[in-house]
Amino acid sequence: MNLAVVVYTNETNLPILKLFLNYFFKNNPNFTLPIYVVANKFTKSDLPHQDKVTYLPGNVEFQHNGGHFSETLRNVLPQINEDYIFYFCEDYVSRDPIDIDALARLLDMIKDENIDMFTFGSTYAINHGYPVFNTDYEKYGFDKGIFYTMDLNYQHAYTVQPCIW
Repeated sequence: MNLAVVVYTNETNLPILKLFLNYFFKNNPNFTLPIYVVANKFTKSDLPHQDKVTYLPGNVEFQHNGGHFSETLRNVLPQINEDYIFYFCEDYVSRDPIDIDALARLLDMIKDENIDMFTFGSTYAINHGYPVFNTDYEKYGFDKGIFYTMDLNYQHAYTVQPCIW
C-alpha cells in the first residue's frame, strides 16, 4: 500500500509520544505499514517501541514558538520512501483500531482522483457550504456524499489533524 505512518513529536514531548505509541500498538497489534517518528531531535536513547518504529531526527534546534516544525519535516520527509504519509501529531491518541481495508480504499481514491491532501479533521464542510466531492463512491465502497472539497482559502485548510499527504 505505498503508505507510511508518520508521527510528529519534538524533544520535549517524548512522554506523550510513548503514550501515543502504546495506544497505537494496543489497538493495532498486527500493524504492518512502516511507522516513522520524526522530531527536531531525540535527546534520549531509550525510545519506545524501537523494534516497530523508525526514528528520524530532523537535527533542528527546538524553538519555543514551534519554528522547528517545518524545518524538521523538510529534513526528514526525503528519508521516507513511500509516496503517501498518514500523518499524526503525537497528541492524537487513537482509541480504536485502524480499518486497513477502508484505508486502502481511501488511498486508491486519493491516487485515482489526484488528491493532494485528505484530512480526517473536521472543517464543518456543510456549515461552510463546501461542495460534496464528486467521485464514484460505490467504486471505493464508501457511502455516497461523505467527502467534501475544501476551499483552499479556508483558514484551517492545512490543519495537521490526522491526514494523508
